[in-house]
Amino acid sequence: MDCAVLGAGGGIEPERMLERIESRTADCPVIVSGVACECAGDLLDAGATDILCKCNGDKPALLTRRVHTLVDATRTSEPGEKRLERLLENSPDRLSVLAEDGTYQYIAPAVKQLMGHTAAELEGTNVFEYVHPDDREHVRDTFEAVCSEPGRKESMEYRIRDSTGNWRWVHSTWTNRFGDPIVAGVVINSREITERVEREQHLRKERERFEVLFEQLEQPVVEAEGDDEPTVVTVNAAFEEMFGFDADEIVGEPLGDFLGADTDSELYESEHLLKGTTLRGLSR
Repeated sequence: MDCAVLGAGGGIEPERMLERIESRTADCPVIVSGVACECAGDLLDAGATDILCKCNGDKPALLTRRVHTLVDATRTSEPGEKRLERLLENSPDRLSVLAEDGTYQYIAPAVKQLMGHTAAELEGTNVFEYVHPDDREHVRDTFEAVCSEPGRKESMEYRIRDSTGNWRWVHSTWTNRFGDPIVAGVVINSREITERVEREQHLRKERERFEVLFEQLEQPVVEAEGDDEPTVVTVNAAFEEMFGFDADEIVGEPLGDFLGADTDSELYESEHLLKGTTLRGLSR
């Protein structure tokens, strides 16, 4: 078999289909067509040679051209490096291939969107030069673990320096493909998550500030979640002292259980800046 073409659908996961094909024709190039673009990176990590995404539409001529290109690349006598460069050249994913010492061997042009560097600028440099000093040890340990086992795959989040000197957060999957004669290296598939990480960091800081203020309030306060039947998330020290409840007793319980008709209390609410959190102050 010169080339295998897998079509998504039919109730069979493309990754499962890849496993079946690869078990019989380990050196056969595999094209997966009709998949969502966001799945392309995972399928390449799983062993696909090329991807034809849904966004390309139903174009038999394009698929035929891809098949001929792969078959020609497999049969030609040109070095494996050239074949790999040709495959990466048309990849929409931010893929790169590392040697055993972490040196960039090949980089897909799409990596420029992430790092600002061209493939030519990155090739021959070491990946750890661009990793944040605080993340470098973890990334290096993960890289060594991936290199130690054929086919091993690990995912992690860390910071890289772009061409302007700024740090960007990325989520990357590192896969050992040394056993693939065309790749012969560790494949990195990355996507940027800077916006998400910064949003989470902001919320974490707001939460910490909220917790400090929450405990310092002299007014008994309950933090509750839910609108119709709010549930107790936590209470401050003033609440415990005034009402005699220990926080562990009522956390997770319906707030109404402690505010029955016989409770001589006035309840007021104020929306906190954290979404979904309501502060309920109680007074007698």
